[in-house]
Amino acid sequence: MVPEDEFTVAMICSLIFFASTMWLMFRNWRLKRKLRKLRLAQFAPAAPLPPAPPQVLPAQPDPQIAELKERIKVLERITVDREGSLAREIELLRDRA
Repeated sequence: MVPEDEFTVAMICSLIFFASTMWLMFRNWRLKRKLRKLRLAQFAPAAPLPPAPPQVLPAQPDPQIAELKERIKVLERITVDREGSLAREIELLRDRA
């Protein structure tokens, strides 16, 4: 091969390399731009929420709930206390029922 042909091949290879690099950079830039738009759209404020209705508290506590809370307290004491008092507490619960 003559030196002019080698120079021509080298120039063509470098141009192909430059063009493919630029194409990859442009593609990367375009994908990043699209991703940024998607992220911004994801966190865009939606329509305002309607105001929450006021919460109405019950006038009188439910006696069933009070009884269940008492039973939970007893069960917590049973699980935390020593094993000697466990039998006593179970007997007290049986007597109540």
